[in-house]
Amino acid sequence: MKLDNIKKILIIQIKPYGDVLLTTSYFDVLSKRFPDSKIDFLVSKPYDKVLFNNPYLNKVITIEKVKGFKYFLDRIKTFKKIRKEKYDLVIDQQNGTGSGQITFFSGAKYRLGYENGKWKFAHNLHAGRGPLRYSAS
Repeated sequence: MKLDNIKKILIIQIKPYGDVLLTTSYFDVLSKRFPDSKIDFLVSKPYDKVLFNNPYLNKVITIEKVKGFKYFLDRIKTFKKIRKEKYDLVIDQQNGTGSGQITFFSGAKYRLGYENGKWKFAHNLHAGRGPLRYSAS
């Protein structure tokens, strides 16, 4: 992996508020590691409010929460929009179906996600994950 070639990064954490907020914790390190890169973030409304005026982000891309056939059309529009941006690295924080699809169709050379999950084939870089814990449980 040629890290010096990474100029555009997309982080995907579609929802919820707490997870979007926790994702911001590594922006400082990421921006220091890739000082000449633009970092964008894909999130759904209304969770984008957590990212308002974040100094590490170049752009916040929002997707609407829609249902039915409009969801299908909106998803295709999102695929095209992301692919058009020509990201070098996509970081799939969510490891879900929606984020996996976006990652898969992004066209990015490097696609980072967790080593487990049904969309792991969408990633060509895999991160380990500790034991799953959820504090509400």
